[in-house]
Amino acid sequence: MRYARQGVITEEMSYIAHKEKLTPELVRDEVARGRMIMPRQYQPIPELEPMAIGVASLCKINANIGNFGRYVGSK
Repeated sequence: MRYARQGVITEEMSYIAHKEKLTPELVRDEVARGRMIMPRQYQPIPELEPMAIGVASLCKINANIGNFGRYVGSK
């Protein structure tokens, strides 16, 4: 996020943009706004590919995960 807010397109952002058929600038802007995240390992594992989760990306997260049972059938 720090690099995105500085306007820098990292190697990971470029990879994700190519993989998801987006422009690197869109990935950078979405990360900078906080609408897309790029999870990463603090100790890099070479076999893992960079990925993104967000509105413009292919991978989305359901915000209701873990909360569904609380509202169904409860009084």
